[in-house]
Amino acid sequence: MGVRGVWTYFRSLFKHIDVDQLNKKKTIGVDMLSLIYTYRTLLDDLIIYINQLHSAGHTIICVWDGVAPTEKQAILKHRKSERDVSLEKKDTLKAYLEEYGNQLNEQDLKSLSTAITSLGWQGWHLSYKKKKEIQESLKSMEHTVAEGEADDLLLSMSFAGKIDIILTLDSDLFVMGAPCIWRLLRIKTWVIEEIEIEQICKFCGISLGDIQDAAYFAGWDRCHISGSVYMPFNKAMMGNHQVVDQESYARLLTIKANTHAEWKAIIKQRKMTIE
Repeated sequence: MGVRGVWTYFRSLFKHIDVDQLNKKKTIGVDMLSLIYTYRTLLDDLIIYINQLHSAGHTIICVWDGVAPTEKQAILKHRKSERDVSLEKKDTLKAYLEEYGNQLNEQDLKSLSTAITSLGWQGWHLSYKKKKEIQESLKSMEHTVAEGEADDLLLSMSFAGKIDIILTLDSDLFVMGAPCIWRLLRIKTWVIEEIEIEQICKFCGISLGDIQDAAYFAGWDRCHISGSVYMPFNKAMMGNHQVVDQESYARLLTIKANTHAEWKAIIKQRKMTIE
């Protein structure tokens, strides 16, 4: 779900957007699972907000993950294991509360109740039934399922100009060079931060490749540096680090070559439009 520390490092350069004040309506690709898992305790509010964007005249395309690529299966298995552990802990605490609750004081009962609720959400996963309910709640919009990860389809649509914006919380899309991202935050109300990779690179005097290099050393799971000790992203941005795994580094070089080609095509198209 992204590279730890990326958003924090660049956040002062993000621009707050008042969607109601936009003159031009946008075509927005929504990274559904990124938003659903982050805001699983606020699902009803999230669905209302996406419907409001659609009602305001924006074209919404809800993009869902398909089958994860083979190289990411281990990560997904680990996440499932973590969810299972959380649910086991929740059940253990519930059993303890049922047996000894009458012997506990008010503060202990409150702490146990909070822990049980928290563990329940940590163990939550999107069931087929819930997914269908969400899709029904957003039935006025287009829904598409990626062959693999939604990230890749959203990037392809963005580079091809089929969507103007990606609505997500996943910093992978930023590091992969998505031209424009809306980061949806919940701070009492819904807040959107607009992130334009090109403007950030210009302001900082860096390239997208520099960001991708730093993401690699910060443990980017698109490269899977097995057996390495990852460093904080801010330290990784300082550069001059030694590559310890050639296989994962080769994956990074492939990603860099692909995104470089996509941006080269975007810039060429701009020049043609101007001429």
